[in-house]
Amino acid sequence: MRNLPRSYVVLLASLFLFIGSVTAQEAVYHGKLSGVECNQCKKAIAKSIAKIKGVEMIRIVKQSKNAHRLEVTLQDAKPVPRSRVESALAGADHYKLLSWKKVK
Repeated sequence: MRNLPRSYVVLLASLFLFIGSVTAQEAVYHGKLSGVECNQCKKAIAKSIAKIKGVEMIRIVKQSKNAHRLEVTLQDAKPVPRSRVESALAGADHYKLLSWKKVK
């Protein structure tokens, strides 16, 4: 790059930064769970879902007596179907995924 004008170097650097930001998108999913009774339940669910490739963050928040909201953030925007999450939870048969949708 020694022979390139400074404006080209700046343009190339900007392009690399732009490409990096495009490929590093996150995906956020919301779901609704039943069968969550205590913090140990939340830990078991989080441990199971964390095995899905790309999972970056998991939140489980109580919404009502019988339902909790599940929020999962993934490193990239590759789709994660509901069946994949249900498979991850298969070892814990009293947790049920009631809904699942991509929100971001």
